[in-house]
Amino acid sequence: GGGKGPGAPPAPAGKGAPPVKGAGKKGKPGDISEDAKEALKGPEPPKDLQPKKLMWSTIIGNRFSTSIFSQIVDDMTAAKAGTEAKPKTLRMRLNLDALTTSFFSRKQDKVEVKTETKKKAAATCLEPKRTQNVEIFLNGCGVGLEQVKLTVIDLAEKSLDIDTLGKVLEIYPKGEEVGLLNNFSKENDPAVLPWGRAETFLISLMSIPSFTLRAECCITRGRFDAELAELNEEVTLLETCLARIEKSTALPAVFALVMQIGNYLNYGTNQGMCKGFTLDTLEKLNRVEGFADKTYTLMRFIMDTLESERKVREEALDDMKLCDAASKVEFEDANRRLNELEREVDKIATAVKPVDDDGEGPSALEDPKFEAAMRTFVATAQEK
Repeated sequence: GGGKGPGAPPAPAGKGAPPVKGAGKKGKPGDISEDAKEALKGPEPPKDLQPKKLMWSTIIGNRFSTSIFSQIVDDMTAAKAGTEAKPKTLRMRLNLDALTTSFFSRKQDKVEVKTETKKKAAATCLEPKRTQNVEIFLNGCGVGLEQVKLTVIDLAEKSLDIDTLGKVLEIYPKGEEVGLLNNFSKENDPAVLPWGRAETFLISLMSIPSFTLRAECCITRGRFDAELAELNEEVTLLETCLARIEKSTALPAVFALVMQIGNYLNYGTNQGMCKGFTLDTLEKLNRVEGFADKTYTLMRFIMDTLESERKVREEALDDMKLCDAASKVEFEDANRRLNELEREVDKIATAVKPVDDDGEGPSALEDPKFEAAMRTFVATAQEK
């Protein structure tokens, strides 16, 4: 440091400390004591210099008391008061001389701010586009009616993969098209004039009893294990990552360093004396450039500081090693997918539920083989 230097050294062991007047315990949520405000204020920068301001977002008052910053403020207040209490978070030394040299300039210096301003061989009844789509699917997937029957009636899982069965379900006739194809089949004899390929396939699908329900049951059963395993993996990853962050002692030290830097740069302004910040502030550290070297940002300054703080650096990196993977997990989406999976299993349970409610009789499908297989699946899936 250079006179404005680092905070107080760690307190010696042995004696307990008086109560710290840090984060407020009374009054409005997030209130802090005058001692805490003084500790946050930090040393005053040279009056003949002007800083690059850090435009951070400060933490909302009612979130402060339960956040990581509450303990940081307590430790900073204790250090300012010179108490002998051992801080609960790790401590780092802030090189104010280096910070001042890189991110302050003489007040007469003008910094230009540039704003960036942010392209008839067959009988048919279907529309040509619909016919084309069905025929493209049949040609591309090589699907035949016998494969479909083996899958949804005989439950031969290797006859047709689940994704292909899903595509068959997607092209299955719906709404007015069902009536159109029924009338077509009654009014046109394929022995006289062959039907179009698309019409033939779709009408054949419609002849399979309860095809839509059977296909949905087979698809749910076929995808269940993989989807549940993926959800378990995502949630476990997120839980593990959050637990590591919550127990970290190094991350509070890094956050405290950012607070000291920001309060020093923003000294004497309404952005100064900040008791905490929102995480989007971290992105802004890359935008604050040094006066002499535009490539030297606050982020680089912090990295340089951490180079001499091996314990904090290595512990913080270890605590955050799952963060990148966990950041890609959408918890609400995972919860939605889990609920959807549960609804699909319940739908199968309803489909194969005995008509007489005796637990073993036939369902409305009246297909003992199908019912037995799906009831077994439902019992296993609900347990999982």
